[in-house]
Amino acid sequence: KSIDKMRSVVRGGATVLFVSHNLRAVAELCRRSILLHQGRLQSDGASSDVIHAYMDLCRQRREDTGNLDACIESVSVDGQDGPRFDFRTGEKVVVTVNARANRASPRVACVLYLRDDNYYQVFSVSTERLGRESRDLQPGESVTFRFALDLHLGPGNYQLCAALYRHDIDHAYDVVEPAATLLVTSD
Repeated sequence: KSIDKMRSVVRGGATVLFVSHNLRAVAELCRRSILLHQGRLQSDGASSDVIHAYMDLCRQRREDTGNLDACIESVSVDGQDGPRFDFRTGEKVVVTVNARANRASPRVACVLYLRDDNYYQVFSVSTERLGRESRDLQPGESVTFRFALDLHLGPGNYQLCAALYRHDIDHAYDVVEPAATLLVTSD
């Protein structure tokens, strides 16, 4: 309803400054967007170009992971035709999480979860819950976790988050929120 109200205001000829992390609303309402990151202008132009710049920024390697025992180096999201962030309800997606140990890191599991527009967690899975044993990582060792999922979600904007976790002592080695943003549409 609020998007319909905003469309009405824009059709009336008003200039609106719309600040949001809801990429779907930005794509639907705004012809032009800007992306600010840590107070600096990162991108300015057509909304679709700025949304892609935001997605690229989310995927870039994070700094200062050397102080973590184990860290997530990258998270990628692929559809049947390669890297994407826009999907249809029910479509298959493959999420790949690359991780590295800086120090000995026992019992590492990988956790994926999705948050909706209101930041409610709507889905969660872990390698341990899928029956895979956790991994004991040695310093410098890298590991790849791969999840194949069917996106049985309603239309919306979802934040894909990833974590390296030790379940037995409830300890997060590393958390990336968001690792990617997924835009889900349906008929």
